[in-house]
Amino acid sequence: MKSFRAAAERIVRQESSSPTDVLRLLGSAVLPARAIAGERDEWDMRLGALAALGEYDALAVLSSKPAALVRSHNVSDPRALRSAFVEVVDDVTRRGAAAQVRGQTALADGRESGEAMVAPLTAVQGVEGVLVALASAGGSPRPTRSPHPASEPSWPWR
Repeated sequence: MKSFRAAAERIVRQESSSPTDVLRLLGSAVLPARAIAGERDEWDMRLGALAALGEYDALAVLSSKPAALVRSHNVSDPRALRSAFVEVVDDVTRRGAAAQVRGQTALADGRESGEAMVAPLTAVQGVEGVLVALASAGGSPRPTRSPHPASEPSWPWR
């Protein structure tokens, strides 16, 4: 019995001294509370969290029904997204399937995106729109994508 307890204590000491994924998740730094000034801040915060989970450099929601709406995180000019992706948005909305597109889009952090994934919002009845996920075109890839070459974005569906 004593040897099992000693072994368990050694394992706990070893695990707590090495940066495992679980310990990094449980022991991650707590970010300071962010002041929300309005609906745009709420959308930016939510889309930023979703972008971090999906390892995207930027994320945007574009809808045309029931109301025209553009909300984004880390996109330099969100209003330009609709015109930049108009053909793809129409195609994706009509087919009901996601599409991957190459093209430059300026990001708010100064980088350029090189690829975009455009997915239809099909789960909500009465809403017509798309989710646009952008990946940078090399340069300074996000640390969460560091195992992948900088020239090739890491898409979760590949």
